[in-house]
Amino acid sequence: MKKILTLIIALCCAINLMAFDEEDYRAYAASMREQVWKKTALPEFDNHRCPPSMKKESAVILASYDEVTIDQRKRLRGNAINLTLYNVRQLTCNHIKRRMVAINDKQALERFSQFDYQAFKKDHTYGIGDDVSCMALGVRVIKPDGTVREVSTDEFVQNAEGKKGQVKREKLTVPGLQVGDVIDYFMATMLQVREENIPPMRISYINDYPTLSFRVHIVADKDLTTQYRTLNGAPDFKASTDGEGNVVLDAKADNITKTEPDLWYNTTRQTPTAIVCVTSKKIKSEWVPNSVKDKGLQANPDAAVIVKDGWDYWSAISSAHSVMYTKQDLGKQCRKLKSLTTDVQKADFLYLGSMQNHMAVSDFKHEYNSEEFFIEELARMFRQNKIPFSCILTTSADDEPIDQLISYRNTHWLLKVGDRFYAYNKGPMGPDYIPSYLQGQKAMIMADCKNLDQETQAVTLPEYPVSDNTDSITVNVAWDGTSAKINRKERLRGAAKENSSFYLPTTQQLTNAYADNMAYAMYRYGDKWGKKDKQSLPEVIQKQKETQKQNFNKEVKNYLDEDPQSVDSFAIGSLGLTDARAPFCYNVSYTQSGLMKKAGPNLILSVGRLIGDQLKVEGRERERTVDAWRSSAVSSHWDITVNLPEGYKVSSQSLATLNTSLDNAVAGFMAKATTQDGKLRLVVDKVYKTRITPTANWAQLLKVLDMAYDFTQKQIVVKK
Repeated sequence: MKKILTLIIALCCAINLMAFDEEDYRAYAASMREQVWKKTALPEFDNHRCPPSMKKESAVILASYDEVTIDQRKRLRGNAINLTLYNVRQLTCNHIKRRMVAINDKQALERFSQFDYQAFKKDHTYGIGDDVSCMALGVRVIKPDGTVREVSTDEFVQNAEGKKGQVKREKLTVPGLQVGDVIDYFMATMLQVREENIPPMRISYINDYPTLSFRVHIVADKDLTTQYRTLNGAPDFKASTDGEGNVVLDAKADNITKTEPDLWYNTTRQTPTAIVCVTSKKIKSEWVPNSVKDKGLQANPDAAVIVKDGWDYWSAISSAHSVMYTKQDLGKQCRKLKSLTTDVQKADFLYLGSMQNHMAVSDFKHEYNSEEFFIEELARMFRQNKIPFSCILTTSADDEPIDQLISYRNTHWLLKVGDRFYAYNKGPMGPDYIPSYLQGQKAMIMADCKNLDQETQAVTLPEYPVSDNTDSITVNVAWDGTSAKINRKERLRGAAKENSSFYLPTTQQLTNAYADNMAYAMYRYGDKWGKKDKQSLPEVIQKQKETQKQNFNKEVKNYLDEDPQSVDSFAIGSLGLTDARAPFCYNVSYTQSGLMKKAGPNLILSVGRLIGDQLKVEGRERERTVDAWRSSAVSSHWDITVNLPEGYKVSSQSLATLNTSLDNAVAGFMAKATTQDGKLRLVVDKVYKTRITPTANWAQLLKVLDMAYDFTQKQIVVKK
């Protein structure tokens, strides 16, 4: 018996030690290179000539091939403590992306000469094993005379990152690549997960360059459920099965002359795209939608079925999560709840209390709860306090519309009390604010979600006007020799404040702002910490301040598009967290060089740069054949005061060059300059009036962009 027990323990330990390691990665990478280069069923990769008609393109993708295989296996695990053996379900996705590209200019040469990628990463989960992701690169250079040279693995440079070097990266500078060459390369990715499903895959048929041939080949395990949706005119798959009964999907597109713009483009909504979801219904540790109960292929399924998955997921998480706050707990925090009379007042109160708890983490980083957790707990509190509400299911602007839904993972939730919306926000946006990525989106609304069989109503979420999304900037400039000492104050509202209100305040500031600015007493940062944790509070706060300093340095650099001489001070003002329309305010002082230079007895001031970096649209981006998608309509207003050096004044001719104005249906730019009492004052306004600019109006938008950029190049002569 003793020998048997020893054998079982040894077996359990041996099974648990059979983990993917660096040696396995090397074998995987070598296998992928051999497999890809020996594949003969892709004749399009034999044509190495760029058509003469496309020689003016920066690059041309002569052939593109995506091959995806997904399989499901059982893996044996062992528990050496209670001497048990058990199975875990492992899904493996292998995705090969092969591209053959003709290099026609220096810009393309620079892009395709460098590769930097995460080669290998693994994460261990106790009792389940390792999740592994790895990527292998193969590169061949084809010269104009037809000579083919594979880049040796000796050229690859590897470095380790993370705890115990569990994350490894590789870099490659392609030797000998020149304009006129063809580069044939592939990226092979393996994702291996246990007791969870593979994320949805997106295949987009338009690239940054014209594509002569694009082929897709997918093989999915017969015991999995394969669902896909084709969007925006993407070619449909030709479905079949292989000798083992696995689902096989093939698609092909030729002579794709359109390219994706780098600027203001939404791939999911504008590019022909296929979204493929391959799911196991037998995963134990992850919620599995009802739509996958029938294994096999579901081609472009009814969106209503997938929407039902979204509602079902809501119901599943509602029964799984614990309550963040109870009515009694909130009563202990403050006695105000009972005195509130209207449902909206109570909803606002609960939302703000939840937001404080949402942000008050015992770390120097902002680590927020997930969206579904936050919204589901808020719904529970509404129910506990008898606040009638509706549930809203939608998708973001970066995912497929709700009426073309293919994965419940792409859904978002909101609550509605009366006419007010309560949404998950990363920053302190206040109640009744819908994040910009959800504004204007199609949605489904249901009363309370207790009965999922009830009828739903299709609605469109509000889209806030440009007047709600503003950035008001006050700039004051003094001089220290030829260096400018600048104090800049910002007041941001709506979509303009979403990003900065998230990363500029510290967690302590966010937490305490709710306690200080709300009309009732909430806990302050550290109040809920245990005795041991409180001992580290000063150190944690100091780390937050150091991170904040780094973030303000980034903010100034982003504004200037260059490093300042120094960032001298900064401060957070109002966070605007109790009202959706209230501004987030901060100011920052810094020293900037290069704004003044001497010209004999006179000075030349580059005052146009004081409005910060402005977009310069160049090259092919000036030609637009598709609508331009911004995140929101937004306006910026600058009030700039430049204290002129003593004894100097601005000539009327120089002043006149600063005055400019252009206003049209989609955008506007205006600048007006005046002088008085030794000060130059600039008032500048720029506005993007619409979130989406139709192609027909692109020329109008381009004129405003050009005017704004040209203004940053303006200088004035200041005479002694």
